[in-house]
Amino acid sequence: MRILRGVVLWWPLNEITRDIIFLVSRHTFMKEENMDHNEALRKFEHLIIREADHAHEAATELEALVPLLPSEKSRQLARLQVKASHKLAKDLRELAQKARET
Repeated sequence: MRILRGVVLWWPLNEITRDIIFLVSRHTFMKEENMDHNEALRKFEHLIIREADHAHEAATELEALVPLLPSEKSRQLARLQVKASHKLAKDLRELAQKARET
């Protein structure tokens, strides 16, 4: 599975969330071994919010391109991708909120 600037192509959110958590934790803890719990949560929240911002940005850019696509099928697929990217952004923000509340 790959996440490219917050754009996800039809993967279930639980798989996305698991992969993001793994990548964030691996990146964070490999860089700084002696990090306290609160600092780790702040970094996790920051990275998740950044991914949400990327997903929102990708959705917004694609929305602008939808009318320019040549076929109705392409426009339908692009609209589905826009919807998925907006949902991803929303779900990632909710995940960051849950992390903040712990």
